[in-house]
Amino acid sequence: MESAHAKSEHEFKLDTSIPGWHDWHAFRRGLATNLHTLGVDDKTIQAILRHSNVALTNNVYIKSVTESQVRAMDVLEAKFREASNSLPTVSQRLVN
Repeated sequence: MESAHAKSEHEFKLDTSIPGWHDWHAFRRGLATNLHTLGVDDKTIQAILRHSNVALTNNVYIKSVTESQVRAMDVLEAKFREASNSLPTVSQRLVN
């Protein structure tokens, strides 16, 4: 049998010393949305996020993504690639 002390060490406690805990929530929502968009079934997404039921996953974590949002992100990605391709590589910087 576990002692009360051992059990209390495993209880979840929100670490308030870390600012922006909601950013972790945003990451999880983005993960769920992207997995859904890639065709992963909702029950699998629920299991990955360790939710108690699929309704929570569907209603809170999976967000709808429109075609225009996808196109906008594709344009942004292309700009990032373009900018990173114009940067000198590490070896080029070492030579100069």
